[in-house]
Amino acid sequence: MQFLFKHKKRMAVLFFCLVFILTAAIVYQRMVSKTVESAKSDLMLFRDLRQSKLENYFETLRSEIIFWSGNGEIRLLLESVNEAWVKLGGDSGTNLKKKYRDKSVSGASGGTDYDHLHSALHTIFSQFQKTRGYYDLLLIDAKGNVIYSIEKEPDFATNLIDGPWKDTSLAVIAGVILNEKKTDAVEFSDFSAYEPSEGKPALFVASSISDIDGELMGVLAFQIANQAINKIMHVTTGMGETGETYIVGKDFLMRSQSRFSKASSVLKVRVETEPVKKALQGENGVLEALDYRGVDVLSAYGSFKFDNTIWVVLAEIDRDEVLQPVMQRFLYCVTGIFLFMLLVSMLLFISFRWVYR
Repeated sequence: MQFLFKHKKRMAVLFFCLVFILTAAIVYQRMVSKTVESAKSDLMLFRDLRQSKLENYFETLRSEIIFWSGNGEIRLLLESVNEAWVKLGGDSGTNLKKKYRDKSVSGASGGTDYDHLHSALHTIFSQFQKTRGYYDLLLIDAKGNVIYSIEKEPDFATNLIDGPWKDTSLAVIAGVILNEKKTDAVEFSDFSAYEPSEGKPALFVASSISDIDGELMGVLAFQIANQAINKIMHVTTGMGETGETYIVGKDFLMRSQSRFSKASSVLKVRVETEPVKKALQGENGVLEALDYRGVDVLSAYGSFKFDNTIWVVLAEIDRDEVLQPVMQRFLYCVTGIFLFMLLVSMLLFISFRWVYR
């Protein structure tokens, strides 16, 4: 007891420090936990919203190509264009490439049946392209010939079965329909570098076109550039300065543009992170992990499937940004705790001296 009285000031200071440190640690841990849980909940919401937007986009894409491939006017035009293509003869591809090298040429001034039919098709499809923002629309006959496209890129007037672009993603999905003679079929491809478009990322959706007797006449295809997907994924409202949502494919390559890269990251940046691996195994969740930049982030992950393609959808934010406001609030809180405990200690010390003097 005499030891306590003799060192009462030191003991009081030690007790004050211990209580203060313990209290501050508990407060900080609770603030961090609460803030992180709130951020995780927000990230899951952002992930779910992007998945919903993607679902709506691809359902609309499916509905639109079904509508156009089943349109009676398009069916009649394709039948007529098929006949006009045959009349052009063996050099049709080379001649058409030369004539339509300037894609602004509609064909109305030409003298062949194909030119007049091309003009009719171009009037319909070019307006639809502008309205919907698709990169290109292509018509492919039953033998695999690309007999019409808006953009007139190198794939125009070539054969997708045995021509120079037979190994492209467009040729693959068109071939599925043509080789198996599928009617009422819709096929999707994943994004891949499409050489006729200078190697730019392209996704295709193709649908069969059948005559009134149900016989396969050809294929209608839409070419989708990655800008359409970026528009969905680049909504960063409410995500702070480091938050982003993006897509990764089964090959661990990005399918949407990184928020932090000025150069194109689609099909170039590899994202083989823990959240991506878990999502490809069919899991959904949120965890702390290193992202593709090597930065510690909170990551909400899940998968999205269309046709035979699986994408990983991620919503992430830097952990430092999440915890930055915690430190500010913690400092205010600790200052308040310190002043309160200092006041209590002073009162106790005064009372202690009054009792034992």
